[in-house]
Amino acid sequence: MCARSWSGIEPTTRRIKQRHIDEQVEGKSDAERGSQVNPWARFGQRRPAGGGGVDIGCAGANGGEDKGAALREAHQPTLSRNFQLAFLQPLLDRADLQLVLRSGGAAELLAELRALNLDVVLMDRLPAAGPGPALVGHRVARQRVELFGTPKRLREGGSLPELLARHPVILPGPESGVRAEFEALSNRLRVTPRIAAEVDDMAMMRLLARQDVGLAVMPAIVVRDELRAGTLMRATPLSGLVETFYAVTIARSFPNPLLRPLLKARSAALED
Repeated sequence: MCARSWSGIEPTTRRIKQRHIDEQVEGKSDAERGSQVNPWARFGQRRPAGGGGVDIGCAGANGGEDKGAALREAHQPTLSRNFQLAFLQPLLDRADLQLVLRSGGAAELLAELRALNLDVVLMDRLPAAGPGPALVGHRVARQRVELFGTPKRLREGGSLPELLARHPVILPGPESGVRAEFEALSNRLRVTPRIAAEVDDMAMMRLLARQDVGLAVMPAIVVRDELRAGTLMRATPLSGLVETFYAVTIARSFPNPLLRPLLKARSAALED
């Protein structure tokens, strides 16, 4: 298995040998042919709006890079890194695989998807219909949202209304589908929580919870390691709050074949 570098910030323009896609290119539109022949060309010319990215390449035996299959994935920064790894897991052992991972705002990423600069965008809500090619939302995960905090903060226990009245909370940003549902739940409980932090990045939410800044509203997968280590614990489920994750693709005649095993694996996981 090849070594992978996670330290890059900007995806770089990469040259992919023509021979491994000649058979796939025949009959495609100019835009689709261009995105398959050199999927990084546009990224190399300009940085898509909103957020950074990570380029994952494979080092070949001669010290260069393998010119294998390519997948361009993007995601909202509010999505859990653990979820993203779970989604990509079926491909991570591919020695010929090159990935470009990006994060950014939903509108910018969907525009890049429609422009064929991306293969898939991971989101926590279905996108609204818009101009341009039709988008397809595949449901790939569904997880309960809970309240988490340090053992010290939660040692006194309490009901959900008591916890929300007593402790500040760490919330995802307004682009997160969970945010609106949490505010609706608080309204039903007639509680006005004190917001300690509003964060657009799940990794930062996890760190703030570990630092005991407040109680964090998130799915358990985000703090899986902390729960095992005992540095964080569940306060209480948030009744009726569920985060649904979608893999959004564009309706096209020749989708990237690497998407098929990813979507198939997540569909099977949902049925279990």
